[in-house]
Amino acid sequence: MAAGTVERQVQAIIGVCQSGLGPSELRDHALNRLRKVVPIDAAFFATVDPATLLFTSATADEPLGTATALLTVVSCNREGEYWLDQLGPEQRQHAAGLPLAVHAVAVQAAIDQQDRVPASPPRLRLRTREGQWLVVHASRLEGAAGSQTAIVIEPAAPSELTSIILDAYGLTPAQSRVAALVLQGRSTRQIVNELAISANTVQEHLRAVFDRFGIGSRRELVAALLSGPDT
Repeated sequence: MAAGTVERQVQAIIGVCQSGLGPSELRDHALNRLRKVVPIDAAFFATVDPATLLFTSATADEPLGTATALLTVVSCNREGEYWLDQLGPEQRQHAAGLPLAVHAVAVQAAIDQQDRVPASPPRLRLRTREGQWLVVHASRLEGAAGSQTAIVIEPAAPSELTSIILDAYGLTPAQSRVAALVLQGRSTRQIVNELAISANTVQEHLRAVFDRFGIGSRRELVAALLSGPDT
């Protein structure tokens, strides 16, 4: 998201806090502003079961307000029906029988369109009841029927799960950054230049990563990251 957009919303929130509103009105105004700048992954982090990384139906606050009630299914192909079924009924206890993650990306796409934010389609990752990782993303469509939202649910590519795999192995942020660059094919010199660290530090991070994964080379690390997490 553009830094200018974030700064404008932050200043607007500060202004609201200084406006003398009561607690209830202040809360509503602040949440409305925050929805425009907080990434949907962060907004829904509280809905994730830390043991299974599954989205749950429990939320500390309803992040989408009344918007979830506005989403209805116009049509759905067989693949979409299959993946929705694979998510299980516990994830489909929201409006229109759709998972909370679907509502999340749909509302974020609407917000991006309203704010005319030139961003890639909002995406979220979630797991099926069998443990397979999926990606759900949304795009806004305009036509004779008015504004509609196209939702795509598909298996997550291994490259999209890299951060999850690195987190699962308990890597430090610095080690994760080095491992991610190795996955992108960067050489030691390129990593040194990009992260502004010494070659010795790069090698120390790599040795720590190799120890965590039980491997001994960059090639094995790339293979481990692209193979995806165990389910």
